[in-house]
Amino acid sequence: MSRTIAVNMEKLEKAIQKIKNEMRRCKEAGFVDGIPFWEQALSKLLKRKNKGHLSIKAL
Repeated sequence: MSRTIAVNMEKLEKAIQKIKNEMRRCKEAGFVDGIPFWEQALSKLLKRKNKGHLSIKAL
């Protein structure tokens, strides 16, 4: 069970990094309209990550 959570957390970390990279690309390209979308996606993932940490502590 805890191994599955660890693997999922790893995937979540990679997804968060990808989103941060996309946001950076948007800013560099001057595509400011796309940034709020990525910020929203990032906040959802961070909330999920925090919930994951709580469930790991509960184990």
